[in-house]
Amino acid sequence: MEKNFPKTFLYFTKYGKDSLGIYILHAPICSMIRILMLKVGVNSVFLHVVVGIVLGWYLSILATYILKKIPFLNIVLLPQKYIKF
Repeated sequence: MEKNFPKTFLYFTKYGKDSLGIYILHAPICSMIRILMLKVGVNSVFLHVVVGIVLGWYLSILATYILKKIPFLNIVLLPQKYIKF
């Protein structure tokens, strides 16, 4: 069935298991990016949107990857691993 999907779907399918971590972390990361860009003097709305989306996505993935390696913080990103339903 995966053969029928475009490669874009396969890219996002790869990160589906980390979606909770990406969702939780993207807002503070994007806020920090925006604050840093304003402090540096970047006032272009277009640059804020593009850089915010790109860096917000990749830094959220990186932060999720790093936090999954720390056992005590891992419960926030992967609660299903610790809670049995």
